[in-house]
Amino acid sequence: FNITFPIKQFLIQYGTIHKFSSPLRHQDDSGVFIYLLTGQTFVSVYDEYKKNFYLTHDQSEKIISYFTFRKLWHEMVSNLQFQPRASNLCEVCSSFKAKLLVA
Repeated sequence: FNITFPIKQFLIQYGTIHKFSSPLRHQDDSGVFIYLLTGQTFVSVYDEYKKNFYLTHDQSEKIISYFTFRKLWHEMVSNLQFQPRASNLCEVCSSFKAKLLVA
């Protein structure tokens, strides 16, 4: 039984449903990334995977570990990533904040 296919399908479907729509991309991006919102984490996506798994499987059936899930994610769907956290401070404000911290 191949466990990688259902995990890949889950991640692709999850990315399609929960992707962050952003028209902005860096010009030097070599690939197309699907970004998830910053509030999501590997753990929260794994928890969703477990919920989904037990909808179609018996509760006594073993499920892959979080670490295996994360490893397979990186190997099979590396373009599914989390939106990088952005600062809401402009460069002038950041500079001023740094000066205040030193003073």
